[in-house]
Amino acid sequence: MKYLQYKFKNMIGKHVLIIGDHATGKTVLTTRLIEESIQMNLSSKITVLELAPRMFLKNEYIGLEIADYTDMISKVTYLKTKNIKAPRIQGKNHEESLYYANHNRKKFEKLLNIFMINPTDILFINDLTMFFHIGKPDILFNIIQKTKTVVCNGYEGIFLPLQNTSIISKKETESLNKLKKYMDVIINLK
Repeated sequence: MKYLQYKFKNMIGKHVLIIGDHATGKTVLTTRLIEESIQMNLSSKITVLELAPRMFLKNEYIGLEIADYTDMISKVTYLKTKNIKAPRIQGKNHEESLYYANHNRKKFEKLLNIFMINPTDILFINDLTMFFHIGKPDILFNIIQKTKTVVCNGYEGIFLPLQNTSIISKKETESLNKLKKYMDVIINLK
């Protein structure tokens, strides 16, 4: 298998960021690490934040959720919300893209607040860069700094369109670069 060199046992106590372009295996690797952590009997210490938009485009899914890859997700705290939009893909113009980004942001902040009320030692975040489209990322950075083990994945690439979304793309890139400073390990899937 493509990512066998990455083991969850080596990530305990660290902050790990998995980045890559569309369809590079970010969610697949994250799912495998979640499954490994569950097999280590850590289920009660795990929360998964699901931020993926899960949509169909050009005969393929984009932004698949962890639950699309494993049924073991039922063994951990799985925080997700409905009706997430992909602003750069679904927004027909700049205003609509920003509207969708703000729509998502409000939903994601509710998930973060739930986690802050009942935090766990281990946090996985799928499609983290969706949170970076609008607003300040500080709430997320604070959570990551206070959590013992964090494994998150996010988009960094050229697949997504920049048309009508230059502000979103710029904000995402700036926030992702700032996040990298907080991480112990960065895995770049090319």
